[in-house]
Formats: sequence, structure tokens, C-alpha cells
Amino acid sequence: MRRTMSKHGGCAIAAVVVAFSSGVPSHAMADTVGSVRVLPKMEWECGSTGSFTVVYTVGPDGVPAGGSVGIAFKHAIEIGLGTNPDGVGYVKTLRSSGAELPVRLKGGRFVYPEQGQPANSKPQNAIVRKAVFADVGDSPLKPGEEVRFVFGANSKGIELPLNVCVDPIRAVVDPEGDGTYSIVPFIPSFRLVARPADHLFVTIPSTRRVGESADICIRAEDPANNLATSFNGEVVLTGMPGCGASKVQMKAGLGRIDLPVKGTGVVRVSVGGHGMSASSNPMVIQDASVPYGVYWGDLHGHTFESDGLGGDAEYYYRTARDAADLDVCASADHGPRMKSKEATRKLNEPGRFVTIWGYEWAESQPGRLDWNIYFRDEDDPVPAGWPQTIEGFWSSIEKLYGDNADRRVIVGPHMFTYPTKCRPWYENWNDRYCRFVEIYSEHGMSEYNGNPRMLAKGNVQPGFFMQDGLAAGCHFGILGSSDTHDSRAGRGSNSLIHHGGLVAFLAKDLTRESIWDAWWNRRFYAASNERIFIDFKINGHLMGEEITTDGAPRIAYTVYGCSKPFDVILLRNNKELKRTTSTGGSVTEDFSDTGFDSSANYYLRVVESEGEFAWSSPIWVNE
Repeated sequence: MRRTMSKHGGCAIAAVVVAFSSGVPSHAMADTVGSVRVLPKMEWECGSTGSFTVVYTVGPDGVPAGGSVGIAFKHAIEIGLGTNPDGVGYVKTLRSSGAELPVRLKGGRFVYPEQGQPANSKPQNAIVRKAVFADVGDSPLKPGEEVRFVFGANSKGIELPLNVCVDPIRAVVDPEGDGTYSIVPFIPSFRLVARPADHLFVTIPSTRRVGESADICIRAEDPANNLATSFNGEVVLTGMPGCGASKVQMKAGLGRIDLPVKGTGVVRVSVGGHGMSASSNPMVIQDASVPYGVYWGDLHGHTFESDGLGGDAEYYYRTARDAADLDVCASADHGPRMKSKEATRKLNEPGRFVTIWGYEWAESQPGRLDWNIYFRDEDDPVPAGWPQTIEGFWSSIEKLYGDNADRRVIVGPHMFTYPTKCRPWYENWNDRYCRFVEIYSEHGMSEYNGNPRMLAKGNVQPGFFMQDGLAAGCHFGILGSSDTHDSRAGRGSNSLIHHGGLVAFLAKDLTRESIWDAWWNRRFYAASNERIFIDFKINGHLMGEEITTDGAPRIAYTVYGCSKPFDVILLRNNKELKRTTSTGGSVTEDFSDTGFDSSANYYLRVVESEGEFAWSSPIWVNE
């Protein structure tokens, strides 16, 4: 059921009581730690303002003096909690008697054990970010007594996150008063749903040949780019050569149509209806002699299998394929999750959708620095244990794969400019395995110090950026991905600071073998959100290659934007060499670099007028 109410320009929201998703709790545990429920029972719209109450009912053993009860929100949920009675997000706690309990807020990343597991097990899906604790004080809580956590306990209410999610709440209790918490086995399924449709978004394949067909996807989205599942209706698509106007029936925010490809050149389709309109990314109709097509993917996402929100790995993949219109998707939960592995195997469909299994590992000694590892096959062996150092990480992989001569494993760093006590990632580079850096994700951008969309609003460490790695002599491709924590890869993922990024593969076809070949050979490029088309060559060689030249290198590139003015910047050794502003939605350059001096790396940066970006992988040139 969904209910809305007029309150400070927002809508009230939703919640229903369900069994905790990690399994049915034992009666003994339920009897020991009590239960929780949410009032009122209704769905909340993302970004709305209102109030809700989480009610904890004390179990038969009670909670002694000195104990406490906490309500926490899972990782990736940004929600403002406060203790100011006159502020937004004010939270107060009440006993059954009506007496208030002291409120204590806790922020940062911390973990509580899941139900049925010992207190020291600390699995990843217990990670939470913010919590409210009610301290019992000198008067113990009696069996059957209630503690009410009122979120938005004044006229200003509480502002809810912008991202769609299910089940972000955890309830914990200290039943012995010794500081050891247990998860409460029944928790509310706190459901945030998209707002009404605000705009349309349409994607079309970036490359096709005459005689093929183009599967076109139309999304109705809310202001935060969530899929507006309440939208149903007809829209009209135009701009496909030889096809005229086509009616598309939208259902639950999505519409698809498959149209034949005719003619040559660059195609952008348009869609309109219900007072909304949108234009697509460019589709380049290629000659049969062009060996590679462009396929879009997201290689970094987290699901409920680890510390994500929403669904499991199957849900994650299906959403990427059907709602985000991706060609390629990889899972990268924290640690090797077997359910994610099996979902990867099940959902891989050559010619339609390519899945790749991997996981995220964190160097925790002497600090934190994250790397992602991917496997060519689901049955490839996984390193045992959880190394704390980068040396241990490489040792564990090399024990299984040696020099990786058959290219079964691909590794690369992400989120690599956050402050850490670790050495810069490029000092631990291993060419036998490392093929990429993740330049952009929901955390932000890591191209150079001072670039737009800095990680955590400027909380970065100089000397750790992508350009620093190039200057140090590392060879890598540049990709973008989301690092989504709401189980929604690709378009609409917005569970952290920014919206997610994308990667475009230049591959022979849509199979895992071809995508893996493109990945290994650094034949891919990054985008922050828009499906920009980039064709970048030096002396006829593609991005990602290492080449030699007898004279001035011949540089040629063509970029098609998404119907917006944009600049294309060519960088040589991290310095701007040439800047071109688009004309008619495209940039084409072909010239010799007479300033070349024995050795250089080159890459492209694309900057659209509305603030979206793309980056080619580099090309390395030596005499």
C-alpha cells in the first residue's frame, strides 16, 4: 500500500514488517532479544519529508540498567539524524511510560553481527553507517515494554534519501548491559520508492551495421534518475531512418522497441510524450570493415550479498540488463560471494548480456586501499583467506595463477585517492594482472588533484591520482563504473555521493571472450553518465596500445556527444595539447604531433556543457 500526505512539500512514506531477510530467526533468539515494527505502515517516496516511528518491544529477559537499544541504517543510505528539537531530522526516544530516554548518535562505518551468528563474526552485510541509540540508564526495560524511536519528531520532519532501496534498517540491542550487541531478528522492510516521472531518458546501441536492428530502451525517471515505476503510458519515438514515428507503450517506467538499421552516418533518436521529451546517445552506423563495436557496461556493484541494499545478485544483473540497458555487467561484492558467482553463471547470455564475476578486496594494513579482482570463468580458483597487505594479496593470487600467462585474472584499483597510510597504488602495480584504473564512480573522480567531483567533496590525498600513475610509468586502461550499493548498476545508481559511471568496450561481439579480450588489451574507455562515442587512434593503432614511430605520430580522433556542446581535450604526458569545441554534436581531428619527443602517452578527456565527462584509455608512443 502507498500513502501520501501533504507535509512541508513532501510525501509520507512506507514501511511494512517482514522477517529479517537473512533467514527465519529461532524462537529462542526472538524470545531473548525482542522484536521491532514500524509505524505507520506505508511507502515513502525518495527525497520526501515526513516522520515515522520504529517500535522495539523488549523480550522476556528484559534489558538491564546500563544496556541500550539502537536503530541503524545500512551502508550507502544518507539520512540526516539530529538531536536538536528545532532541527530537521530530530530523533527522540520514548519508553512505554512516555518518559524520554537519552539519545546518542553514532556515525561512521561500523559492524554488528547478524542474527544467529557470534558477536565476533562481523559479516559484511551487517555494515551500517549511522545509528541512534537509546540508553536505558538506571531503570531497566521490563519484558513487553516498548521503546519508540520517533524519526522526524517535530514539524520539520526528516528528509529521506534520494535513492530507491529496500530494507536499510537494522535494530540492535545490548541485552546484558556489557556493550555486546545482538541483531534483533525481525526488522522493518523500510521501502523507499521512486517519485513520479520527471523526465524521459533513451538509449540506443552505440554502433550497428546496415541490415542489423537496434534495440532502443526508454526510461521514465524521477528527478534523481530513479526508474519511475508508477509511470505507464504511450510515447512516440522519431529519428530512426526509414522508420517514421513509432509508438511505444511504457509499462512500469520502461519501454522498448526494436527497429531496423538503414542508411549510414550517425543517428540520434528522440522520444516524447506526457509533456516530456529526450534525445538519445549517438549511434554510429558502421561499415562492415570496422572490426569492433561499442558495448556499454558497469563492472563494480554491490548487492545484498555483501553490504548493498535492495536485491541479490540475480536482481542486480537483471536490473542492469533490463532497466539500465547495459550490455555488460560484473559483480564486485566485498569478498567472494558464492551466490553472486552462481548468478553470474546463470545470467550470462552470449549475444544479449555478458556477466563477469569478481570481488572487492581492501588493503587494511597499514591503511585502506581498495582493489577489484575479476575472473574469466566462475570456476577459476579464489585466493584463500583475506590478506591484510598488498604483498599478501599478490602472493595469494600468484600461488594460484603464477604469471597469469593465460590471462584468467584482471585486477585494478578503485576509490584510490582517499587518504590512506598505504603506499600509492601505482607503487604496487603488477603488470601481469593489472589492466585498469577506475577513474570515476559514485565516490567521484580521480583524474588529477583538483578535478571536478572530487572524492568525498575534496577529502583526497595528493599524489594518488590517475595522472600520477601515468607519470610513474604504469600502463593501464581507464574505465568508469558505479560502485553502486543499491543493487542497481548503470543508469540511476545514486547510492553514494554522485551518480555512477560507465565503461565502453571496443569488442568484436557481445560474448565474454570478446569483452575479456578488450578488457585485457585496454580497448575500452570511461564515461561519467552519458554514452559518448569515442574513436581514438595514433598511427592507426587503437586506445590501450603501445606503439613505436619513426617520426611525428599521426593522431586521429572522432567524438560524438549526446546532443550537447562539448570540448575534447587531447593530453600528452598529462598536459593539454589540443582543445576542440564540438560543431553539430561532433569533433573530428587528424594531425601530426610535431612536438613529440621520443616518448609520450596520450589520452582524450571529453567535457560536456552539462558537466558529464568521458576519457579514452591512453596510447603509449615511443621512437
